[in-house]
Amino acid sequence: MLLAINYHYIGNEDTYAQGIYPVSIERLERQIKALQSVFTFVGQREMLAVLSGEKFLPKYAAIMTFDDGFRGQYDLALPLLRKHGIPAIFFVSGLPYEERRVLSVHKIHWCRAQLSPKKFLSIIAEEYLYLTGSIFSLDSLGVSDALIRSQYLYDDIDEARLKFLLNKSSLPITIRDAIINRMFNALVPNEAVFCEQMYIPREGLRELLHLESLGVHGYSHVPMASLDDAMLRMEITKTRDVVAAIAGSDAHEIQGISYPFGAPDLVSQLCAAVAEDEGFKFGFTMERACNTSLQSPLLLGRMDANDVPEGKAPLFELDSGRMNILNNCMTAERRIVIQERVSVACM
Repeated sequence: MLLAINYHYIGNEDTYAQGIYPVSIERLERQIKALQSVFTFVGQREMLAVLSGEKFLPKYAAIMTFDDGFRGQYDLALPLLRKHGIPAIFFVSGLPYEERRVLSVHKIHWCRAQLSPKKFLSIIAEEYLYLTGSIFSLDSLGVSDALIRSQYLYDDIDEARLKFLLNKSSLPITIRDAIINRMFNALVPNEAVFCEQMYIPREGLRELLHLESLGVHGYSHVPMASLDDAMLRMEITKTRDVVAAIAGSDAHEIQGISYPFGAPDLVSQLCAAVAEDEGFKFGFTMERACNTSLQSPLLLGRMDANDVPEGKAPLFELDSGRMNILNNCMTAERRIVIQERVSVACM
């Protein structure tokens, strides 16, 4: 079994009232200690050795992953991981390094962190009317609350619907980005400087490559399943080329990918096929499932940091060497990989 756990923001959990929800170093350390009671931690080196047939995966293996390349992951989480001898993989996007711009999804996070929900929605409505001449309404999403809930487990419904609209709905990207850029620019006077402060520094990418801990996360952090073939390939290859050049490596030394957003309906078999064609060896989704094998290694399931023991809303518990499911959001099979059964009730 391979249990993959994913983290985003790392830092003080009380810093923001909404929009950005860090995992503290204290919580991360508690999670490491809890998982160590059952699991053996592995990293990219072990993953590649297992996939090449050189080694076997430990019976109960766990892998720590970090998406989006935030500075706190490098400054705070990496030293803690090294202290405990825990390997990890950090998946970064190319656009912030190539263009010195903040990813749109992170602009949304920052605006929500700085503005009250009421003010945020008010500005969205004003800008939407200005740009389109139409009245903005959350009811116009055309998707069920159940679907939205499945994507955003830890937000209230209004925040979840708003995030779905901006991140994953059919709202034209040009309109969405125009709205968010106007909001973000009103809050951040120098985007290039902010970008350098938000993401792992360039020298950090070189260090992570040396540690065999560097992967990629799509060039501009968009749902890959929504892209045509040419754009999909560009998102996968361009970020690898940009990151490899900064890290000082051949592009094909970077062999791991994490798909932005990553839910089953936002990652396709085509995403995995293109990644494999481009030389990637493994890839992570955000389907909340364990992996009983490395079958279809480009579409591995993964848990959010909140999902595991010592998280804010764990989906399972560890009890005397057993994994007991606490919430059915944790699937009994990987839906992206058809009919791969996952046994998680006991170990």
